[in-house]
Amino acid sequence: MNKAFTTSLAEKLQQFDFQQISENHTNSITFLKQEHTHLYIVNLVPMQGMLNSDERKAWEQMYIQRIKKLSQQAPADRIMIIQLYITETKGDLYFQELCQYPFDPDQEMYFIPWLIDLEQKKLRIPPNQPKKILQIEKWIEQILDPQNTKETTKVMPLELKSTNLLLTLSLIAIHGLLWIWMERSGGSTDTKVLLQFGANEIGRILYYGEYWRLFTSMFLHIGVMHLLYNNFSLYLFGSRVEKYFGKMKFLIIYLFSGLVGSALSVLLAYYMGNLTNLSAGASGAIYGLLGATFALGRRTQRSIDQLSAYTIAIMIVVGLGMGFVYSNIDNMAHLAGLLTGYLLGRIL
Repeated sequence: MNKAFTTSLAEKLQQFDFQQISENHTNSITFLKQEHTHLYIVNLVPMQGMLNSDERKAWEQMYIQRIKKLSQQAPADRIMIIQLYITETKGDLYFQELCQYPFDPDQEMYFIPWLIDLEQKKLRIPPNQPKKILQIEKWIEQILDPQNTKETTKVMPLELKSTNLLLTLSLIAIHGLLWIWMERSGGSTDTKVLLQFGANEIGRILYYGEYWRLFTSMFLHIGVMHLLYNNFSLYLFGSRVEKYFGKMKFLIIYLFSGLVGSALSVLLAYYMGNLTNLSAGASGAIYGLLGATFALGRRTQRSIDQLSAYTIAIMIVVGLGMGFVYSNIDNMAHLAGLLTGYLLGRIL
């Protein structure tokens, strides 16, 4: 097996969260990745070590049994075994053999043989097999012939920008201390206390020019459950944004998303004629962090500390859906903060 090729492909697979697992039966190299409810297994196999097709098929059956045992540790409703047979000679002969492999889309375990012809610098996929899987085919083609292969998608590396969570933990502490102060001053659900501490009220903002409330309301919470839920979400997404965007960009995303969320929430309430509407909370800013995390996952095409773009998308749908079920949730602030954070996450 060509060492330079396998090294390059192994590095690419590991860059996109594939984990290498040991393999003792042949000179093959195996990689594994859990993606949503699918388990992807990529196996790099030298064809020269299996000149006899019967020998190869016997080994494949043994390998499939081992994968079934392995899959019990990582449950999945679909298992995709991508067999990358690598050859430096006799590419046409091997390809004819691989074309005889059936593909049944109704099976729970797919066995997908591809041929990597190093002599012709080609990835050869049998006509009855899937042609695209997690962009693996693009990575192979780029490694085989980098000069004639265009990178269709620009992928940003996931780089650690901060080694501590000072801002995230500080914001959580500020929220908690302000909530305790409000409780000791009469209660965090009391209207007078909320207004005294800087909650949003449309009339005071638009008619009395108290625009500072758009900012101060971001640090207040109405009741203990509001505080706990927002602080949990702040840690979940804030920790990732602070680590991978850095502290300055974290502040930009958090504050700007919160301000935009507050402003559009106030404008919507004004449009609806609800001049006494009272609102407070960090939800707009936190949804901004959620949007930025989603953008980062899309840009890097990787899970962000085990949080995939697919999982984040589900959280977004559930979170916004709850806003339509419960009347006391400010969906406009959530949506505005989310879109602002996503755009900033794409730009910064």
